[in-house]
Amino acid sequence: MANTKGKIILGTMLVGVTGIFSFLIYRSIRNKRILNDIFDKLADTTSAEGQQALLSDEDKLKGSYALDPNFWKQGRAGAKPNTDKLMTSAMARKYAKEFNDNVGYGDLFSDETKLIATLKKHKSQGQLSQTAYAYANAPLSYGSLADDLQTALKGGLLEKDYLTELNTYITSLPL
Repeated sequence: MANTKGKIILGTMLVGVTGIFSFLIYRSIRNKRILNDIFDKLADTTSAEGQQALLSDEDKLKGSYALDPNFWKQGRAGAKPNTDKLMTSAMARKYAKEFNDNVGYGDLFSDETKLIATLKKHKSQGQLSQTAYAYANAPLSYGSLADDLQTALKGGLLEKDYLTELNTYITSLPL
């Protein structure tokens, strides 16, 4: 008799857990579908905000105009940077070196406050794009600034996550 009660309890728990996971998956798919319908109706797929509305904080960095190494030269999706706010190549390389010095290896040894301070020295998304270009290309060739910032500023187990603050600042910058 006791063995039968245990099987009933185990079966009930299994059905309950399966039901909860099914509900969570259904809700997630439904929410994405609703947001996709809203943005399709608004036809807002060309602006940075429309493209990034469905992205997570980690993916917004890679999708922003500011960290696209080619945005400062040719623009993207009809948006072009303000040429009056661009900086010299030497300044872009200087900022790229500052970023590289403070990134560290992965999340270890990265100095988040200095990275944010260096980021806030930029006055437009075009300037930040110039720095991303200098960071990725010769003579520095450090790699992708977006990937390195994402790794360095993503919060760990005992650390603060700076990605939301970073995304908010980047979107507040003029083109």
